[in-house]
Amino acid sequence: MTNQSLKGLLVVLAVLLGACDATSAPLPTPVIIEKPLATAFLSPTPNQAELTATQSAITPTPLQPTATVAPTNTPYVGVFLGRAEGSLGFQSFQEPLFASSANSEPTPDNRRCLTPIDERVLRIWQTNNAVSRALGCPIQESFGFFGNIQLFENGAMYLQPDIQAVWAVLPTIGVGSYEYIESPPPLTNPAAPDVVGRITPSGTFGSVWVLVDGLQTRLGYGITPEQEIAIGIQRFDGGTFLIDASSGQAFALVVDGTLYGPFTLPQTTAPTPTETGQG
Repeated sequence: MTNQSLKGLLVVLAVLLGACDATSAPLPTPVIIEKPLATAFLSPTPNQAELTATQSAITPTPLQPTATVAPTNTPYVGVFLGRAEGSLGFQSFQEPLFASSANSEPTPDNRRCLTPIDERVLRIWQTNNAVSRALGCPIQESFGFFGNIQLFENGAMYLQPDIQAVWAVLPTIGVGSYEYIESPPPLTNPAAPDVVGRITPSGTFGSVWVLVDGLQTRLGYGITPEQEIAIGIQRFDGGTFLIDASSGQAFALVVDGTLYGPFTLPQTTAPTPTETGQG
């Protein structure tokens, strides 16, 4: 065999051996990695640490905000369904929230007044709620003086001579009225023509009777002559008690012109002008 033939044979053998190695080489075995999963044990009675961990793991989902109700000009009228149950902080009001009528108010307590009320009119002030509410408390003690009176067809006139003050009272059923004038100008013309059986007032009474618009018609003519009597006065926050000691009557005169009375005075000893220091 020549060298050339030997070399060719070796090449052929090498190729054959390489093909055998390629077909017989074993395939690699895949490695499967198994990772065990840890299972948490849930105790039927978790302790505080377990409860805290569970609560912190829960993240609440925020809700979308609702639309704001736009105010309207029309007020909402609710329907009262019943009495609400009391709760902590509930206050029970013992006094009414709104003023009640005069007839349902309790008897006024004169002890709240700093100045004592004349005993002759105290009972009137305590039992007549309209009077006590209108007058309030006294602003001075009562005093007496000798004054003048003249009775008329529909009322009377009283005079306090030292200041020439005149009260023309017109009592009626229910609530009456009055006029109060100080130092009226003197009357220069005749007051009115005389009427048979009636008296035309003169002097200070005549001036007031003529000068106060409409008083002549409302009061009428005099039915008694002018005469001197004992009069008592006590001034209050909202008016005056005028006490006719001779007839045993009193009037409550409110500053707005309202008159209550006449009221019959109790049988008490009335102070005289000498006792009160008034003349």
